[in-house]
Amino acid sequence: MKGETKMSRKNTPIENKTSKTKPITNNNKFPSLVKINLILFIFSGLFISGFIYFLLLNTNVRELEKRVIISENDFANLKTTLNQLKETNNKANLEKETVSNNGNQDDLLVPQFQISDSTKFLSFDKLIGFKEEKVAVDGFIDYIYNKTKYENVGDVEPPFGILLYGVPGTGKTPLARAVAKETKLPFFEISSSMFSQKYRGIAPQMVKDLFAIARVVAEEKGGAIIFLDECETIFVNINNLEANSEVANVVNAFKTEMTSIDNNPNKPIFVIGATNHIDQLEEAIKSRFTYNIEVKPFERKERQEFLEFMINRRKNPYSDESKKYLFEVINVALDDYQGENSFLKSNRTLENILKTAINVFCKNREIKEPKTSENSTKSKLRETIDKTDLKTAYSMVVSKDTTILDKIENSINK
Repeated sequence: MKGETKMSRKNTPIENKTSKTKPITNNNKFPSLVKINLILFIFSGLFISGFIYFLLLNTNVRELEKRVIISENDFANLKTTLNQLKETNNKANLEKETVSNNGNQDDLLVPQFQISDSTKFLSFDKLIGFKEEKVAVDGFIDYIYNKTKYENVGDVEPPFGILLYGVPGTGKTPLARAVAKETKLPFFEISSSMFSQKYRGIAPQMVKDLFAIARVVAEEKGGAIIFLDECETIFVNINNLEANSEVANVVNAFKTEMTSIDNNPNKPIFVIGATNHIDQLEEAIKSRFTYNIEVKPFERKERQEFLEFMINRRKNPYSDESKKYLFEVINVALDDYQGENSFLKSNRTLENILKTAINVFCKNREIKEPKTSENSTKSKLRETIDKTDLKTAYSMVVSKDTTILDKIENSINK
């Protein structure tokens, strides 16, 4: 019994040690819960982030869809413009190829760039007035006809062009045509309104095509003339426009082409511009023209010469009395119109007076005289225009107030 008691006492500490280690083993569950919570927290954060990203992505997709729709519209417009440009460019290339192969300017294909028939124009010797203007263009004409005088004297460049400005109806177009007649150079008479195109990019390309064609023709014929009538419609002041607007691009295209290194000074392109509104023109364009000349209405002597020329040309029947009234009364009365009204003594006004006078004459030509038989009349036609017809024409074209005509006529008869 004593031995058994000792054995049990010895075993007791061992059992106690074993029982003390078991709680330690159970405490390992706490870190596992922390890990699980951490994992759940991470997944929750990822889920929330993904949801937010989805919302943002969905918003961007909608915005992108809107942009795609807009881009499709822009692309359609761009495609149309490119097709127009391609068509114009093909025409220009075909035109240049035709001229190069055939050597005949009459084969030009683009209608708006056709060469005018200068044989129908008035020559310088038949052109009344324009003394100052003729001096300016004489420099270009002499360069064309006497090029040997300009050789071996250093750098010599022909005039780039002449800008004719002034009130309407002063003869700017006939003067430009007379230059073509005198030089016998190909003459491109261009209406500036043709550069007003619907699609963007077409008009600047047309400017390039015009000069490309002119260069080809100039190489063949020794030079060429481009006449731009009413050029204020295309040479507008770009300071008042957006930097990349279509009109600004046209102006810049002209500035580039007029002074391009591709222009051959030995076979020059002479540009003549005509405008009634020089104040509306781009300053940089004005400087491209060698000469800026105001074409003024004729003085009294020149007006009479012009009237005599037109009467002989039109072959209308004027009596000596009516001619005297036209030259000494109506022509003198026109001297009073100055400033803004100076156009009333321009060539166009003189022509309109003559055109109106013949119409008034024809309308009132019939003279009724009594016949021998009762209640019947016979008619007789006047053979010449009289001063009454001219006075009526003046009142219709120039001014309804004809008292100035009466005063001048009375002073002559005294």
